[in-house]
Formats: sequence, structure tokens, C-alpha cells
Amino acid sequence: MKRLIIALLAITIISACRKNEYEMKAGPSLPTVQNLKSEAAGANQVKLSWNIPQQIPAEFERPLKVALEVNKIIGPTKHITVFNHTIDEEATSFLFDIPNESGEYHIVVRLNGWTKLKDPNYAQNVYSLGQSVVLKK
Repeated sequence: MKRLIIALLAITIISACRKNEYEMKAGPSLPTVQNLKSEAAGANQVKLSWNIPQQIPAEFERPLKVALEVNKIIGPTKHITVFNHTIDEEATSFLFDIPNESGEYHIVVRLNGWTKLKDPNYAQNVYSLGQSVVLKK
């Protein structure tokens, strides 16, 4: 019994010490939007504005799209997506209607583009990391 406990303890320690074996996917990636801002635009609207970086890799078809996602925060680790929208033609602003329900909302803005090269091992549709603003009603 003592040997079994020692063996289990050794396996646990060895597996805890292993480095993360996940690696970043090779291939082109999109930079995040810059200078994301929100400002009131009337009683029930918010104007979102951002800049698209100049350093977009040449591997992407232009114009890029901008993906918006609005999440209502339910708890510390839980949210509900209440709005998804994709804007064509590399837009730099969007007029958003504030939901009627009170609460905290996180608005996430991402770039979205298609790679020119078709590789069966990688997705062609690429999203950047998101920038977000918090809206409390």
C-alpha cells in the first residue's frame, strides 16, 4: 500500500512539473484594434470608435471586417451574449443601441479577415484578439 501511494505521488508530481505542450499556431495573425473608445450618443445609444492598425500582414485579403460582440455579465465567471454583428469594409465606428435591461455589459471589438493562401491544415478565417469596453446601465 505504501508503494502504491508513493507511485501515485510521484506520478502526480511529474505530471504537475511538465511544461505546457500547447504551441501557438503557425501562420499569419491579425493585430488588435487600437484606441477603442465609447461615448454617449443620445439617451439610449453609445458610439464606439477605434483605429485599424497600419501593419496588417499581406497574407490577408482586404478589406477586413470588424466583429462586435456584446456580453451581459451575469456573475464573476458567467456571461450571456446579447448581440453579435459583423461590419464590412474596415469600419472605424459603430452606433450601438443600449439594451433596455440594466446591468454590466462588455463590448468586444475584433478584426476579422480571410487569408489569401488556402491551407487545409489551418483555418482561413482569422480573428484578432479582442479589445473591450465596459458599459454599465
